[in-house]
Amino acid sequence: MEGQWAAETRPEPAELVERYGKLVTSLCRSFFRDEERAREAAQEAWLEILQSMGSFRGESRFQTWLYRVVHRRLVRLKDEERKQSLRALREEYHGEDFPDPGLIGPELELWAMETCRECMKGVLFCLDTDARLAFLFRFVVGLSYAEIAVIMEKTEVSLRQSASRARHLVARFIKGDCGLSRNGARCRCRNDRWIRETDLQARFARLGRTVQAAELYSQAGAVFPGRNYWAGMLEG
Repeated sequence: MEGQWAAETRPEPAELVERYGKLVTSLCRSFFRDEERAREAAQEAWLEILQSMGSFRGESRFQTWLYRVVHRRLVRLKDEERKQSLRALREEYHGEDFPDPGLIGPELELWAMETCRECMKGVLFCLDTDARLAFLFRFVVGLSYAEIAVIMEKTEVSLRQSASRARHLVARFIKGDCGLSRNGARCRCRNDRWIRETDLQARFARLGRTVQAAELYSQAGAVFPGRNYWAGMLEG
């Protein structure tokens, strides 16, 4: 069964990388503003998982146990300046276009995607820690509320409320401020020019025909380049 192993058939490190590496990386990169902080959290989780594998007795799904480890690391390394207002976010990303990065073709598109990803991620820092984690576990990792409740040690009712508030805020920001949403509006941020010089809007328009605004964040992984912090740990 997906995400579940018996205690006597614990996954090999390569299996962990293949099955969970990209999701854990996406979770960490969405939770932290700083790339190095995100990488540190993912790497610490990796080391704890390998060192603590013997403590897993199969009493819960393996992925539940794994994400509890990741959750502990995220909370331990959380940014104390995480919270901001939606107004502050808009002020940060609205205004004159970003300076010419001096790139063309695929390199320009990659730069524009990373800038857009940071902007879309910024709205999550308008949320408190629990709401941000509830949103990420539900809409990025795709866990059930029952499983998230075990991971975060919260009630399902409170998590549904937190995730609903987060989803509403994300949807409001994307629909009102982001030209990548399916409403086809021109981007109102400083990345406007560079988005228009790539095919990002067209790619998101195709994606936007099948998902709601809030889901654009979770589905953006189909457009933005993914990373796997754990892949390098196999070589360490």
